[in-house]
Amino acid sequence: MQPKLLGVLQEKEIERIGSSESIPIDTRVITASNTSLREMIRRNQFRSDLYYRLNIINIVIPPLRSRREDIPILVDNMIEKISNKVGREIDGISNKAIEYLKYRDWPGNIRELQNVIEKAMNVSRKSNLSLEDFKKFESYEAFTSGNRIANEEMSSSNENDSPLMLMNKKNNIEKSTILDVLEMCEYNKSKAAKKLGISRTLLYQKLRKYNIEIEEVM
Repeated sequence: MQPKLLGVLQEKEIERIGSSESIPIDTRVITASNTSLREMIRRNQFRSDLYYRLNIINIVIPPLRSRREDIPILVDNMIEKISNKVGREIDGISNKAIEYLKYRDWPGNIRELQNVIEKAMNVSRKSNLSLEDFKKFESYEAFTSGNRIANEEMSSSNENDSPLMLMNKKNNIEKSTILDVLEMCEYNKSKAAKKLGISRTLLYQKLRKYNIEIEEVM
């Protein structure tokens, strides 16, 4: 396929399948890739001559995690489009849900965001998406990434904080994370400990540390 595409770009001609007649074309080609083409060239998986033929004007789009301020606009647009697709009338999204989405890592960028929004719209029973709609299907790792990133940003932006203040902030985030996971697991301690990746004994120690009292769920 790569040699054929290179030939089209160089000769500006195509041939219909089953025909030997060349048809001149006048087109502009826009291409996109989510992998490093230079690395593919190094591994002999992509032709260097095709790369230089395509790479005339190079536009680099930063990953979603580097432009979190765009997320509210993107979400509004996605809700409008997906509403027509799934036949659901969703009016908007809560501020808490937006803040949660803004603090996600988004390794899958726009496609992952769209997937998460569509899932939430399918499980929601209200006309406005809430944080609860995302907690119904999101994993612990995804759900708590917001707390982790918030902790990193908070620590880096308060360099003059005393060690005691930083420890208090860390404890508050840890307590909040434990409460979030307990709620996700319907307060089943065994399931919560598994989600958190810690032993049940350690979870009990942390519950005592933060004075978290819940009834035992079998």
